[in-house]
Amino acid sequence: MADRESWKHSSGKRRAEFDAICEGLNEHLPRPPRDVFARRKAICWFKPGAGPYFEKMRALADIYEELDVLTREIVHPDPGRVTYEDEHQIVAVPPISMRFRSSTAPEPRR
Repeated sequence: MADRESWKHSSGKRRAEFDAICEGLNEHLPRPPRDVFARRKAICWFKPGAGPYFEKMRALADIYEELDVLTREIVHPDPGRVTYEDEHQIVAVPPISMRFRSSTAPEPRR
């Protein structure tokens, strides 16, 4: 959510929903420290038991897609080298075989 403020202003009627989802996630999920992102190579994953948080992320993805922002849902059995972990989420540097550039990205969920 690189430029969250600009998306909030563009989200129109769903802005309140957007704000509520973000506030709920920020309130209930620990924020991984910046250094675990391995110079921007690591990505965040939800653990299988994180259903309620995962559903909130899907709702955010729906809002972004209404604004024509591409979102992706990636499911993979091996997220890579784990650099952070808590009860609901992990941060990991994916294996080279899973890294991709935007031009070769997997199809977005719809």
